[in-house]
Amino acid sequence: MVGVAALQAEFAQNAVAVGVEIGRGGARGGIIESAATRLIANLSEKVLLVACTDVASLWSAARVQQYLGESVNRERVGLVLNRFRKVPGFSEADAESAAGAKLLWRVPNQYFAISTAIDRGTPVMAQGHSEIARCFAGLAQELTSNDIDVKRTAWSLFKSV
Repeated sequence: MVGVAALQAEFAQNAVAVGVEIGRGGARGGIIESAATRLIANLSEKVLLVACTDVASLWSAARVQQYLGESVNRERVGLVLNRFRKVPGFSEADAESAAGAKLLWRVPNQYFAISTAIDRGTPVMAQGHSEIARCFAGLAQELTSNDIDVKRTAWSLFKSV
């Protein structure tokens, strides 16, 4: 297993996908706590809540936002709407309100392009002129726009535990 410090030394940007399991009931309203999830969120410059625009996804994102809000600054949490399409009577402000997080990005619903990339085993970014490739490039640009301003010292999970 590669250490975080080694990844930071090799790459300017690192992303970690961490799932939060949402079950039924419980003291935390159904969120099953994970010390690793909370630790990674605390050490991250930006935390992305990825959700679709359906009510259940936005409700789940709100629960995760509440869970992370106990230890993570709300300004570091951004909402990414996946498979986004305009729905009459449902605005971006409604999505922000439902999820409890500021909207950072919208990923369009490009089922054909994504399924073709999966079936052929080619990265979506290799489809350079597609809307979805431009979207991901734009999100990457947004996430790295203040790289010069934000420089954190390297840390190691093993040094902090």
